[in-house]
Amino acid sequence: MNITYVLGAGASANALPVVRDMNRRISVFIEHLKKECPLNTEQENQLSNIFEQIKKHYTIDTYAKKLFLKKRHGESDLFKLYNFMGAYFIYEQLGKKAEYDVCKYLFDNSSIPARNSSFEIYNGIIESVDYRYDSFYAAILVNDKDGDVSLPSNINIVSWNYDFQLEISFMNFMVGAGLDQVQRKLRIYPSPSNEQTDRNYSIVKINGTAGLFAEGNTYGKLFDFRSHVLDRDAMKILKDIIFQSRSAYKNSIYFAWDDNDVTRNARNYARNIVSDADILVVIGYSFPYFNRDIDRVIFSALEGRGRTIYIQTPEDSFVSTKHRAMGANHLFEEARQFSELDQFLIPNEFK
Repeated sequence: MNITYVLGAGASANALPVVRDMNRRISVFIEHLKKECPLNTEQENQLSNIFEQIKKHYTIDTYAKKLFLKKRHGESDLFKLYNFMGAYFIYEQLGKKAEYDVCKYLFDNSSIPARNSSFEIYNGIIESVDYRYDSFYAAILVNDKDGDVSLPSNINIVSWNYDFQLEISFMNFMVGAGLDQVQRKLRIYPSPSNEQTDRNYSIVKINGTAGLFAEGNTYGKLFDFRSHVLDRDAMKILKDIIFQSRSAYKNSIYFAWDDNDVTRNARNYARNIVSDADILVVIGYSFPYFNRDIDRVIFSALEGRGRTIYIQTPEDSFVSTKHRAMGANHLFEEARQFSELDQFLIPNEFK
């Protein structure tokens, strides 16, 4: 029984902001960066311009696609936006502890009384990984022939998220492994360090990952998440990433609507994974209209045989989510609702 998970932003909502909270969380990041790393006037203006544009659009992805469609007229701004996105998402997911001097700003503000809306903002930033990934892995991981943990062969994941939540949580189960090793172990595509040549990927990230890697095509020397935390050195590197004038650090975001070998491969691999699924579980993905063309390509693979489809989403959003999903494939009309949100759905058929 093959089970394919489709993850959207809601699957990481306990650690990373969804649309309604994104601007407030970015605002905290910018203020924190300015507090720890003084900026000159040009840098202040660049940050301000990026943030103003982000606020004008429904999502960061929307703004990125707008710049992409402008071709050479948007190249410079798109380069700056990608660098900002990489730095911001690394910041959100780096480990944070009250004893770190740099984190004092966050932990002091997190003690604001709960009646103040800022409490949730700061508390969300302090949480580096959504606890549901740990519960999910604990329930499904198996030991391979070498005694290491691995995904079962009948579990695959297609993710629209460009975060590191899958990797950071997996580190808790793989002793001593760094980010590069984890991505290889999970057979993630695309990944700068993934040496897989058999196209046997278990996890396909449609948009790549909002992370930066350095020479040698590895994350380890830059941000490992096992050995790196949010300290002053990390903040300085984040600043360097945002304001780099050339690609000293390379970004691993590959938006699905781009047309290059990486994104074409990602769409094809995702489609193959969906085609093999007996059960499809959609978690936290809202099937937004601007992804519809890609969704139709991927989910056209559902045709041809009977499948069970679950959509895990808050009860009050199930109908609208299913309606948008039907724009990708009419088979979503038969989707079943799962509204419990404290853990990821593991179907009873899983063995």
